[in-house]
Amino acid sequence: MTEYKDKVKHQGKLIRLETWRKGIKMILDEKIHDDMPWKMRIVFNDDSETLEWSNTNHKQYTPCPHSEEDLIDMMENDEHEYQRKLFKQRRGYEI
Repeated sequence: MTEYKDKVKHQGKLIRLETWRKGIKMILDEKIHDDMPWKMRIVFNDDSETLEWSNTNHKQYTPCPHSEEDLIDMMENDEHEYQRKLFKQRRGYEI
């Protein structure tokens, strides 16, 4: 059974990665003038982007520029940072 331990661990990371990639990192809503259409930009955790314009139903999607290994590193860094913040919060430290 231990021969598959690394494969199972890697598959678990890939499953967590798919959930993490769908998380939203930033939403930017731009409106230059009142009479001009607005543009909404959504950036996801994997740095893929979606652009939407208010005057059309057109959406533009930009795919992720990172490799799978880089994405796993980014996800693990985010998870570590989240755990660090929780630890500090529970200990009463300022964040």
